[in-house]
Amino acid sequence: MELNSFSTNFAALFIGTVSTTYAFTDSTDGYAIRVWDQFGSNLRKIDDLNNKEEWDWWTERWVYLVLSHKSSAEKQLTSDYWKNTVIEIGANKPNELFLNKAIPKVEEAQKYSKDNDIKKKELALNNKKELFDKVKKLQDECRWAYGRYVNKDISHEKSWFHAISKRTNVKVGEELAKSYEYWKDVYRACSILGLNNNLPLGWLSKETIHIYESKNLYKSTK
Repeated sequence: MELNSFSTNFAALFIGTVSTTYAFTDSTDGYAIRVWDQFGSNLRKIDDLNNKEEWDWWTERWVYLVLSHKSSAEKQLTSDYWKNTVIEIGANKPNELFLNKAIPKVEEAQKYSKDNDIKKKELALNNKKELFDKVKKLQDECRWAYGRYVNKDISHEKSWFHAISKRTNVKVGEELAKSYEYWKDVYRACSILGLNNNLPLGWLSKETIHIYESKNLYKSTK
């Protein structure tokens, strides 16, 4: 569906396909539709990390996010918040130094080979005690993002337009651009596919903001 026809039939964005695989503790606000309600089929459900399947999935995702600065563009994180606060990315940061224990004698040029990345993943999977809180932090950020409202304007406390200002001290005038980065990273980190270059129709981005402006959910300051 093209964006123009999508904009015409804007109600299609807010079907609210609520899934029973994810439960929120707070009630919805009238006809408020959350990110999970609308895009849940594209996103990984949040479940107990003590379940092996959940631990394996989320830990693998965490590992590849830690290493994403050496990945192709569609697998990278872009926002400072995700890179520095949620995941803590960097060759000399504790997360990557820990993973490098899986390849102690490997030369620098080979550190990020596919085989060595698999070894790092296996190390992480087998070190639940050390990494549980870090993987849980990833889950918690996804959970929080899933609870933002997609059909409430920026004045609403839980509007997804307002998410980045709730997480960082974003400067006035930069919120929208930073929001694009934040939500692009949410999709990279929390979606089933784990790519940021094929966002679902209606996902907050520079390409879709005009839809929300046309429905008075966001008023541009430009």
